[in-house]
Amino acid sequence: MKSLAHKFVLATVALLIALPLCAAEGKKGGKKGGPRGIVAQLKEKLEGASLTEEQNGKVKEVFEKYTDKIADAEKAIPAELKKSMGDARKKAVEEGKKGKELEEIVRKDLTDDQKAALGKLEELGRTLRQEIHAILTPEQRDKIGLKVGGKKSAK
Repeated sequence: MKSLAHKFVLATVALLIALPLCAAEGKKGGKKGGPRGIVAQLKEKLEGASLTEEQNGKVKEVFEKYTDKIADAEKAIPAELKKSMGDARKKAVEEGKKGKELEEIVRKDLTDDQKAALGKLEELGRTLRQEIHAILTPEQRDKIGLKVGGKKSAK
């Protein structure tokens, strides 16, 4: 169980690091990024799921429920902090660091408030994914590769 939670935290942190890149791309006229990046990425994945009308309605409600919450949580993490975390992650990966050691390096300079903000964002992302996961059929989950807790969906 610890391993699954750890894998999810790693995936969430990777998403957080990718958000500033999406935001920068959005400013250049690319896809919309920024605080709603987690939502946008999940929406993009769902395009290949062949949702029914009922599922589309439920998914839309879930996104409406979490979009602003995630945006607010994202605002609590300054851009320069995201950049420094991304730089630390890149350097640590180049040095061959993995797992818990990698996360300790990335988070070592965070204040308690920053750790709490990051934890809140991770929890919102996890809950969003779990709610979407519950709406989809096992076949749809497998088709788009939607994982919850570090495991592929059970059939």
